[in-house]
Amino acid sequence: MPRRSTPRRNRIESYQLAEIHRLRSAGRTQLEIQRITGISRTTIHRILSQQAAESLPEEPPKDDAINYFDGPVERCPRCGRKVHMPCMPCRVNSMMQSGQVKTSEIQEIDRRQVARDW
Repeated sequence: MPRRSTPRRNRIESYQLAEIHRLRSAGRTQLEIQRITGISRTTIHRILSQQAAESLPEEPPKDDAINYFDGPVERCPRCGRKVHMPCMPCRVNSMMQSGQVKTSEIQEIDRRQVARDW
């Protein structure tokens, strides 16, 4: 019997795709999905990353956090740091002083470390 010139590929059926997405949205890991469905982790990763790439917006919104760092670095008139304006450290400090944000022990330790290093 002659051999095939191209190898036969096992196609993923639509019900298998739906099951992979359902399991992932239920919080299952790729390894657990592999054990349940019998589909390789590589294929599962490709399916899930393809879905993630398709769900991304084509153009980031104007108020995106990434756009915050696009501008020039300036010296803050309030604290004197060289930052992207508006100065986030000053904003966080004012929010903590007004009680909008609670100060944690980690933040206090970080502040002391920065003060020592400065």
